Amino acid sequence: AFRGQRTADAIAIIERSMAAYPRSFVARDRAVELYLRLGDHAAVEELTASLPEVSVPRIALAFARGDVRTAARLARRPAPA
Repeated sequence: AFRGQRTADAIAIIERSMAAYPRSFVARDRAVELYLRLGDHAAVEELTASLPEVSVPRIALAFARGDVRTAARLARRPAPA
């Protein structure tokens, strides 16, 4: 129960941080990392929807889904300028 509460607290803190600083990539990336650890791919999709296709969070999501080909394809493409 304690671990679950700490996870819920972490999610709440990160979401408040993202609301307060919507352009903060640090808060968004921490949220992506946490949601990937929890296996919540839908939450990661929502967080990364506005990002360019070639971005670390989208590559991480592809890996988390087991889609190594897509992750490798994205990693090889140049990042947008």
